[in-house]
Amino acid sequence: MASTAASHRPGPAPFPGRRPRHAFARLFARPATAAGTTIFLLFLLAALLGPLVAPYRANQQIAADALQPPSSAHWFGADN
Repeated sequence: MASTAASHRPGPAPFPGRRPRHAFARLFARPATAAGTTIFLLFLLAALLGPLVAPYRANQQIAADALQPPSSAHWFGADN
């Protein structure tokens, strides 16, 4: 029996000549896929930027700032 290793040749690349930009084009080719990807990226962006948008903890209270009028620190004022 002949050696099969010598006769085995590697096949062509799975997607020859395709560049990463084609992946984005294929990803956004279908409306449902584009909508899902966009929603996912928005959630990812919100998770990464969350600490910048809400610098206070959910259960943190600052008693000195209660019932204050609008200011640069609290644009809509501070309720109780």
